[in-house]
Amino acid sequence: MPPTIHGKMERRMLVNYRADRETLDSLVPEPFRAVEVDEGEGIGGVCLMRINDARLGSLPTAFGVSSENATHRIAVEWEDDGTKRRGVFVPCRHTSSRLAAAASGRLVPGEQERAEFRVRERFDEYEVRVESDTEYFRVKARESDEMPESSVFDSFDEAEEFFRNETVGYAACGTGIEGVELCFDDSEWEMRPLEIVEARSSFFEKLDGSSYDSAFVVSDLDQQMRSPLASPSP
Repeated sequence: MPPTIHGKMERRMLVNYRADRETLDSLVPEPFRAVEVDEGEGIGGVCLMRINDARLGSLPTAFGVSSENATHRIAVEWEDDGTKRRGVFVPCRHTSSRLAAAASGRLVPGEQERAEFRVRERFDEYEVRVESDTEYFRVKARESDEMPESSVFDSFDEAEEFFRNETVGYAACGTGIEGVELCFDDSEWEMRPLEIVEARSSFFEKLDGSSYDSAFVVSDLDQQMRSPLASPSP
């Protein structure tokens, strides 16, 4: 059985960008391909997670590690024994935890680069900055009752279903690709729209045809992460 990491996801903020699908396809390896969410467009983004008490197996919370994390992701699909699957491919991942960065590629597939995080949260307002040697990201947002009319998603329900099902993520690991599965109680999932005041991403802004699409936040999820998952065959 793959090792399981338990923890509390206190905050999961999804800041989404749409981009030319062919451009996104060039960033993911076979057998993955970018999901088409609108004509000729795919979607990716940055997932900003604060995780508390992350620990292996049945270890008590006293052994847990807390961290801020930023995962750049691209929504992908692939064929598995004739069945279409969907998840995300992770081109880069950052963490505030020195321990998590040191264990990069062991407990969770793919490299985790150490980064500086500056986080301010007050009531329903959020400000997060992430700076590493290779990437920069900044977002200022506040909770809202509505999502942008310009989003590729026709409704909030459509967006919520899309991101709720992004539970499997793959990343390059050594000479291959491995995945991780996020498991949680579906009844705890409560996604809320965010109004973006400012969003800057060095990763997505350099992509052709990339533009901000939407943002959401989920709070207080008890989660389990199971890894590694073997890569589907090309």
